Amino acid sequence: MHRQLLCLLFLTICTGCGSSVYRPAQTAGFALDPASEIDDDDIAKAFAARPQLPEEVHVSYFSFDEKRAPTLAKTVAASSKVTGSYEIPSLLVTGKGRLDEEPMYPPAPAQAPSIKQLRLLAARAHSDVLVIFDYGHRVTSQPNALLATSILLIPAFFVPMTDYEIESYLDTYVIDVKNGYLYAHISSQARDVEDYESVFSDVDQEILEDQWKRIEQETRSKLDKVLADPELRLPAKAQVASDKP
Repeated sequence: MHRQLLCLLFLTICTGCGSSVYRPAQTAGFALDPASEIDDDDIAKAFAARPQLPEEVHVSYFSFDEKRAPTLAKTVAASSKVTGSYEIPSLLVTGKGRLDEEPMYPPAPAQAPSIKQLRLLAARAHSDVLVIFDYGHRVTSQPNALLATSILLIPAFFVPMTDYEIESYLDTYVIDVKNGYLYAHISSQARDVEDYESVFSDVDQEILEDQWKRIEQETRSKLDKVLADPELRLPAKAQVASDKP
């Protein structure tokens, strides 16, 4: 009996302790500027690049988390400056189809996606701006003082002996398609702590969804301000000249 109780205690501790991290961009091997693509000419072009937002903007966007893409389409379209948008499909970037199953340990792609590749895909859609969304979260759980009661068989399933720390982020990169100018790096984050939950609680999923709503709304507001910033506009004379065939 003592051995069984000790095994139960050990399993409870293992269940209540741990950390799970979700970062699809990392799994895809994404790097903002891979070293293999950088030379002196790239640096010179980046230094010479200037903001050139037109008055009306067509946006191509890519989300590493496909599940969030429908909401992010609304995030982009919410700006009054956006007249049209195009979702860059995952298949063209990572080679992963919509129904492909996630392997337990995803291998690194043969060619990791990069800004240059995404800019090319955006250019094919005749977009002015490329927006990249990188969403991720981390859930950490650990036992609290009530763990001591788990030595009793029945309370182990009901006592709130687990504390949670939950963090989410949404990083957004706003880039000019033609010259690669970085208009903005928007970072929205949320962190919550929930104490005294049972080991079988779904509170972490509830908090993650609430955090997603908060950081998406924050990102939506910040993105709208960037696209409407008059200091990033192409000068009127230059804009008229660029509109001529």
